[in-house]
Amino acid sequence: MAKPETEFKTALRDAWKAYGGWSEAYEPARGSGIGYPDVQFLDTGRLVPAELKIGRLLGAFLFSDDIRPAQVKWHWDLRRHGGHSCLLVGVREGGNWALYAYAGRLADWRAGWRIGADALCLGWVSDPKTMAALSDYLRRLPSMG
Repeated sequence: MAKPETEFKTALRDAWKAYGGWSEAYEPARGSGIGYPDVQFLDTGRLVPAELKIGRLLGAFLFSDDIRPAQVKWHWDLRRHGGHSCLLVGVREGGNWALYAYAGRLADWRAGWRIGADALCLGWVSDPKTMAALSDYLRRLPSMG
């Protein structure tokens, strides 16, 4: 059985492809650098690296699995050089994944993110409208560090 993050990554990339988008996944074991994001999404000519995590909801807050220091550093270095990236968090609810997006400081992950203020719920991964919302989010993405 696949790990939850792998299941989330597969569901998200399959939905993005069905939407008409392109993405590429990377794994350190297959040659990417330490801290390198899990997936890159190409949207309207803009390549956006995204770290994928599994999350859980506690009240009005979203919490993710551990974010390693190398991942925080990679995103910070990208931002310092004018790049953009994001964190996409999957919360399993039944047989589907709710997709949350966050583009703030990765180093703040332990405190969680307030839903609606810090983390945006884009919808269900299986819903094509969610992929349209993800596309819009990626186009408007601020820098992250």
